[in-house]
Amino acid sequence: MKGKKMKKLTMILALLLLTGCGSTKDSPESSKPVEITTSESEAPIEEAPTEAETLPEAEPEDLPLPVEDETGAVYNTEMKFWVTEEGVEYLKDGQTVQLLSADTSSLLLYSDPESVLVEDDFDFDLYADLFVQTSFSPYNRLGVYFRYDPEKGLFEEWPELSQISFYTQPNDAAGTLTVHEKGSAVDYEDRVYQWEEGQPVLVSIDRQYASGSEILLDHFTVTDGAEELYMRERLVQDENGELITEEIPLG
Repeated sequence: MKGKKMKKLTMILALLLLTGCGSTKDSPESSKPVEITTSESEAPIEEAPTEAETLPEAEPEDLPLPVEDETGAVYNTEMKFWVTEEGVEYLKDGQTVQLLSADTSSLLLYSDPESVLVEDDFDFDLYADLFVQTSFSPYNRLGVYFRYDPEKGLFEEWPELSQISFYTQPNDAAGTLTVHEKGSAVDYEDRVYQWEEGQPVLVSIDRQYASGSEILLDHFTVTDGAEELYMRERLVQDENGELITEEIPLG
């Protein structure tokens, strides 16, 4: 009997040991969430933004602005042309993009006809225009004009200026065009034009001419096509033999 009791006691003790030393899944400590920590060296490194991400987008390149008191053409100063019997070819990147119809027979008399073309800003918009000589004269240059259209990047006929026929010298500071028409070794006429509503308008004339043994120089203002003499001068030689002018009273 004692042996059976001892055996039962042993089994109860074993059972108690098994239940007391069971899994920790049901313990309060084991039910807490596990915190995972990383050391400083293991923390994820935030990548720095690249240069493309940090710099603002580049603004489109603008054409250079003229500086104060700058004169003449600024923008299209490297144009290329080719003179043919049909006219003047305007080239871009070695390709003809436009044929300007003009009489080029006098230009083709030159060994380098392209060098006779005149590129200048005749309407003071800072873009170079074109004067094409159409006839040869010992004293004067006659021809036609083509205006550069910056919006199209091409030239257009310019009848308003071509009607003058003569080459005009731009004066950027005054905003005027001057025709120097020479008649002989002594005689000449300087006609000055200003732009008004897209038209070159004659505003003054200086006229030099021989009168007997004298050389006179008359100065006129021009209003609505009417000339008004306001000064007359005489060319005389000074003590060094140089020509100078002296005013002559009018009337």
